[in-house]
Amino acid sequence: MGDVSLNNGEFNHNWRCRSCRRLIGVTNGKQLEFRNAQGDNLLVRLPVIVVCRNPECNTINELRDSKQNNVGATEEGLLQP
Repeated sequence: MGDVSLNNGEFNHNWRCRSCRRLIGVTNGKQLEFRNAQGDNLLVRLPVIVVCRNPECNTINELRDSKQNNVGATEEGLLQP
């Protein structure tokens, strides 16, 4: 797959853990929206490194902006490692 090109700014691409496939958040290619363990919705700029919240998984996942290589992204519109 090639780079993600999301110029419309919509958060319409799911980002899932590379190991257990649990949903981490949604991205628009430049930012990630996700919910932390306390239930707060957060918006962060890419790149971001997130540890999967699944207690049986705890995989480290990294998501960079659409111009960089991604590690731990799924096939739902993003690159795979």
